[in-house]
Amino acid sequence: MLENRWQCLLMLCAVLLIAGAFRSAPAQDREAPHVQVHEWGVLTYGTDCTPDLLSAPSSPYATVSPFDDGEIVVRAPVVYFHGPEFTGALTVESGLGRIIDSRPRPDYLSSDRRKAEWRDLACDFSVSRWALERDAREIPLTELDDLTLYMGFWRQVESAVIRRGEDFEDRFVYYEIGLDQLPLTTPLIHSRGGSVLIPDDFDGEMLVFRLTDQGTDICLIEDAADATASPEDWGFHYPGDDEVIDVLQRWAVDGLLPEEVLALWATWRGYLLGGENFGRAAGSAVVLYRLPEETVEETCSLVLETDEGYPVDYCRFILGAMEVPLVGPMFLYEGEGSR
Repeated sequence: MLENRWQCLLMLCAVLLIAGAFRSAPAQDREAPHVQVHEWGVLTYGTDCTPDLLSAPSSPYATVSPFDDGEIVVRAPVVYFHGPEFTGALTVESGLGRIIDSRPRPDYLSSDRRKAEWRDLACDFSVSRWALERDAREIPLTELDDLTLYMGFWRQVESAVIRRGEDFEDRFVYYEIGLDQLPLTTPLIHSRGGSVLIPDDFDGEMLVFRLTDQGTDICLIEDAADATASPEDWGFHYPGDDEVIDVLQRWAVDGLLPEEVLALWATWRGYLLGGENFGRAAGSAVVLYRLPEETVEETCSLVLETDEGYPVDYCRFILGAMEVPLVGPMFLYEGEGSR
């Protein structure tokens, strides 16, 4: 009987030792922390359809529209990192276009400009020396180039500070891509007459920014079935910023931080609400919507590899921005117009 009690006591001690060892094991041994990659940008395309993926429109002191020459541009992914400190490399590759700009300059750029690599990136959460020293300077607004004008908005996000040797320190990486064609999975495209063709399976919301002689008014189309009604029934009105920000934050609820959405809106607000300063003429509209994940991935891939081997989670929030003339119907269902 006494022997059995000793055996039970020894077994209980062994169980407690094993449990204590598990509780005291470092958290990273049980589950490695994840690095979060957050990206936002705008794919702009006009009726001539040469697309671009860019970060920002042209400066309000320029007269060039994002839609000039019918370019399709991914206006620009601004990329932030969140999570643990790490070192690693970022790779962007597009089979549909060429990288036309970036910050910082990539360590490797393929001869056809379809692939770029930023190597030896070191990310932590110390105070950014660049932001403290450079942002304190007072630069007359009219002397800012297009990119510098918007970078102040982008630095408001409390993301990791990214360093590469002695030549780069900032809170983001950005790149821009000029596309040869729209991705095949792009849900909304122009008809031959310039209207927006809505496929039967499209179930996203659309913000319409209409530039008239009296200014820019907007409406939110929540159901694509309502898009072919008369524009007078859509509820166009003159918006406040909070209204648009609320819509964008709802679209980005699965990943972007609120301050990242604010940086996006601060960058594009002038173009969407004050289009005449960016080369847009009265009598046109911009239809804004969120691109599905498959379209973003078809446009270009984004891969972060850390030296520590951390798992990486991605939120790629890219909007589609279509310029549409206010002549004829603005929207058509697929089948009513020709692709």
